[in-house]
Amino acid sequence: MRIPMTAIAAIGLSAAALAPCAASAANLITNGSFEAPALTTGQYLYPGLSMPTTLDGWTYDGGGVVINATGYSDWYGATPPPGFDGAQFAGVQGGGSISQSFTVSASDLSHPLFLTFYDAGRPDFGAYAGNQTFRVLIDGARHGLFQTTSGQAFTAQAINLSYLSAGNHTIEFLGITTTDQTAFIDNVAIASAGVPEPAAWALLLAGFAGLGAALRRRRLEAVA
Repeated sequence: MRIPMTAIAAIGLSAAALAPCAASAANLITNGSFEAPALTTGQYLYPGLSMPTTLDGWTYDGGGVVINATGYSDWYGATPPPGFDGAQFAGVQGGGSISQSFTVSASDLSHPLFLTFYDAGRPDFGAYAGNQTFRVLIDGARHGLFQTTSGQAFTAQAINLSYLSAGNHTIEFLGITTTDQTAFIDNVAIASAGVPEPAAWALLLAGFAGLGAALRRRRLEAVA
């Protein structure tokens, strides 16, 4: 079967768009997947239940929790919400919070800077569920208000941080629902948007070349 040149061009352009990009800066967040401290199967930990506690990059306060999701857990039952990264994730229960300090360099600002993370909702167990509302604070100022629903799978979120200047900053996920509701958080990253890998550029150029050839052929056929 012969594939039209326009289809080849479309394939090239689509593949380039889907190809991975090289980040111009590494993730500025430490332990963004909450894989530390390593907990046993189904275990959970409130590091800052009595007082704010910094552990493996994150400061936990009140209902800030880290959860192992490799088996049955009181947090989700037999099966954790799909879409999380690694074996563990964090949560903000009620008015709990998790926060971290990070440093932005001048080179980090050579491309637009973004915060990305995934959020999910605890299943509905009656007296406690996942209908949580939480704020994302940068340096104590609100830069995003998010809501999860009970049983929600992990969902990608993003905030543009291009306004930040070089220097030290803080990020905080702060629960604001007064009842026993919990949002799960995972795969937190702050990094600048990258430029396409060489392979992506090759696909992109091949797509444009194919598109140009198809247009030239169409013009010649019209003249004939």
